[in-house]
Amino acid sequence: MKIKIMGAMVAATALLSGCDFKQANPTCILGHGEYIVKYVPVDPAADTCGLPGGELIGMQRYAPTKDRGAIIAIRAQPEGLRGEAAFEEFIEDKVENDERPWTEVWVDEFSNTFSRAFDLGDSTIGVGQFPEADAPNADGFCEVSDFGFTASASAAEAIAYNDANFILDEVGDDEFEWTVVEDPSTEVIEGAQTVSYAFTDTKFYVSARSAGVTFTSNLTYTSTIEGVAAGDATETCTAEFTAVGMFPAANIYGIPNQCETVADCDPCPFNPEGRYTAGSGINPDLQTACDPNVYGGWCVLAGTELPGFRSDTEIQEMAEECAARSDGE
Repeated sequence: MKIKIMGAMVAATALLSGCDFKQANPTCILGHGEYIVKYVPVDPAADTCGLPGGELIGMQRYAPTKDRGAIIAIRAQPEGLRGEAAFEEFIEDKVENDERPWTEVWVDEFSNTFSRAFDLGDSTIGVGQFPEADAPNADGFCEVSDFGFTASASAAEAIAYNDANFILDEVGDDEFEWTVVEDPSTEVIEGAQTVSYAFTDTKFYVSARSAGVTFTSNLTYTSTIEGVAAGDATETCTAEFTAVGMFPAANIYGIPNQCETVADCDPCPFNPEGRYTAGSGINPDLQTACDPNVYGGWCVLAGTELPGFRSDTEIQEMAEECAARSDGE
């Protein structure tokens, strides 16, 4: 049983054996499901444009037909849209520069009253096309035509920062505390937002060692936020990133590959005590990293260059260690 489970690690070791054997030419395949994609800034504007360090992107390949090559549909849940967490500075500014007796209650009530609707419908699906030959080029890359998608959010509202929303209640003998009125008013704290993602020069690495589970792309991200009041200027920000994707984002049990250190990204299906855990499910040939900028800590492909393999020595050492674990050593 353990021999079957060890298949991925044994396959990695076999690559080092120097055997000369024929392999069928690979097609432009990819992982079916969610890739974890990190966004690496390539210009200063990226620090202030609002896109987080990465996100989960779902991908689906559709087979070629007589009229076209294979296509892929890419669907995101864009974290680039500003939710409640984006307003920490707004809250801090009130606390530091305009504090009122009831400010602490206002802060506590903010989450209860925050409201923003997100449109993540069909417009968030991008479609790219593989080469008509449906095969990687001489360097092992399957290039994808340019694609993009957009998403939008309504104006953001929260409890209004004014005296009318708070009263000083008597809660005991000579004890008073600030509370919220029964039906507090709200105010628009940010106008509607639209974001667009434009991916260019996208390429998947496809070989016997790595079957389309990694890709890189150039990403142009644009955020547009409407003014709150009539006459307010619209804020637009555009920034460039390198997108680096890796599949899978979760192991075979559906457990997300979240991490605190790179040790949590271990592909070996056995832990150091010899217990079967399924591991991360990540191709053991790939050099991974734990990136705290992606959802607080996620296993991603290290660096920005493909194929992103570990050295032969590292692969050999990893395979030997995993074999020892599986034997309970």
